[in-house]
Amino acid sequence: MFVLTKKANQGNLYFIIGILFLLFSSCNDSRIEQKFFQNGKLEDEIFYENDIITKRKIYFDSGNLRNALYYLEDNTVVDTLFDYYDTGEKYGDFARKYTKSNDTIELKSGKYRRYDLKGNVMIDGLSYNGERIGWWKYYNEGVLEEMKYFYQKGDSKNKYNQYMKFDSVGNIIESKSEYFEITLPDTLYVGKSAGTLKLKKRLKECSDTNICIGYDLKPDYSNILECKVDTFYSKDNDGFFGVTFETSGKYTIRGFVYEVNMELKNENKTLLLEEDERPFEKEFYVVDRPDSISKERVMRYDIKRVKK
Repeated sequence: MFVLTKKANQGNLYFIIGILFLLFSSCNDSRIEQKFFQNGKLEDEIFYENDIITKRKIYFDSGNLRNALYYLEDNTVVDTLFDYYDTGEKYGDFARKYTKSNDTIELKSGKYRRYDLKGNVMIDGLSYNGERIGWWKYYNEGVLEEMKYFYQKGDSKNKYNQYMKFDSVGNIIESKSEYFEITLPDTLYVGKSAGTLKLKKRLKECSDTNICIGYDLKPDYSNILECKVDTFYSKDNDGFFGVTFETSGKYTIRGFVYEVNMELKNENKTLLLEEDERPFEKEFYVVDRPDSISKERVMRYDIKRVKK
């Protein structure tokens, strides 16, 4: 055991600190594995604490950093992985998982952001279990050009069902866009609220629509059988639906629009059934009601109410 006092001179102080550092390093078994390119430049560095990987750095043969990864004890990346171009500029920051056994890197749940050589964001979105999820933004020279809403429902292939095209000043080009409009505000009171979901039909104007609102659904809808799902039949195809929140907080509602069209073919009296299903989501901040508003009152933001 070392005891430092004010009488210790500077040389002794440095000596004691050095011994303490060596003892600490030895106790924690810190080590670094390094691999080099044929040109002598550093190619790979793996940092260990007690035989557990804590960090990894991968380089280009030019010597510039390519990747920086930070690990948890179960060998998964904690927080963010950073990628760089060979010239040194940041390429992107992603949520990924590194599998040491086969030396592969795969996309995990979390954010995905990619940059161009000038440092402008090119792509910005989220992933869930290796699949794109929610709204993804696509830029050109730092200017937003397009947004796509990706979803993963069950074992179906990851795809998008809503999209927006923007002009050079950021306005939506309606003729080149297809998306849902939800009249509910982002902040709601505890209790019941009613809104409208406006959309372009994909089948026929006379087809029936049902709006399904799910609570506590996972991004891939894999737990839909265990969750509460309210279904609103849109009799007049007006897009009416409601949500209910028992307590204040931040919530994400996930649901889907189920569109169906039935036609009877006279020539052979066959019933033709067409179906279309489009998932969506919306985030809400729910706050307590003021005493002046009854707890039983339904807060209405639907188009029917607005028109009255």
